[in-house]
Amino acid sequence: MAATIPVQIYVVDANGDLVPVGTLNPLPTGSSGGGGGATTVADGADVAQGAIADAAVSTDTTGSVSGKLRGLVKLVVNLLSRWPASLQTNGGLKVEGVAGGVAQSVAESIKTLTQISGTAASSGDNSVVAAPSAGNHLVVSAFVVQNEAATANTMILRPGTSSTTAWRCLGQNQGDGLSMVFPPGRCWRLPTATALNLNLSAATSCGYSVSYWSEAD
Repeated sequence: MAATIPVQIYVVDANGDLVPVGTLNPLPTGSSGGGGGATTVADGADVAQGAIADAAVSTDTTGSVSGKLRGLVKLVVNLLSRWPASLQTNGGLKVEGVAGGVAQSVAESIKTLTQISGTAASSGDNSVVAAPSAGNHLVVSAFVVQNEAATANTMILRPGTSSTTAWRCLGQNQGDGLSMVFPPGRCWRLPTATALNLNLSAATSCGYSVSYWSEAD
């Protein structure tokens, strides 16, 4: 029969002394699982995390996690509050230039385009798109003009009667022409309340196709 050898187990108490395990000093037990239950840290007890009421930190400086999170929220809210003023009514984002400068569109938002095609055959100005009402202007996103006759013809697509802001093409032969698709943010904006005309040097047939929309000044 094997002999029984008594064993005394000791633990270290709060004072750092060895004390025997017994009724007054039970053996500590740990919970099973991955790391035990949740631990509550009092507000402000963790210096790095900080307190709920820490001031917002919104610059590149030291501060608690709580303060930096509050600063980040403050910056985001400030950014969002500026968006309405920098958005066009059609939803296209604008970027302001120098003080007093005109805000330029970064990209055209989705537009409902009007697409027209036709021919003109009168020497001088031929109406392509009628002038919009006062306070509005035409915006051309793409166009094609083409000589449909064997006779040479100079074609000038222009706003009203202007020759300085026009697109000019010499159609020396039948089929000669000019096409243009404007990149986003660079569409051709005509002056306010101005028609789009196709001016011809000869009374022979020329075709055109135009994509455009009208918007407020």
